[in-house]
Amino acid sequence: MRDKRLKELKMPVLIIHGDKDVLVPLKNGQHLHSCIPHSKMVTVQGMSHYVGPKERDVIETEIVLMAKGIGHVA
Repeated sequence: MRDKRLKELKMPVLIIHGDKDVLVPLKNGQHLHSCIPHSKMVTVQGMSHYVGPKERDVIETEIVLMAKGIGHVA
């Protein structure tokens, strides 16, 4: 049911996920990305569930690009 509803989303969605996250596996983020037609997925190399200063820079950049419409994948 949730997957079907996610496919109906019309707005851009940014999914940011760490490739070392053991609490929420990367495959969960990838599945979410596959369900949302206009989503962009960014996998942050080396990031776990903890977000450190280096990862915050990557996340901040991606959010700014999405907000400006630059990072959106149609």
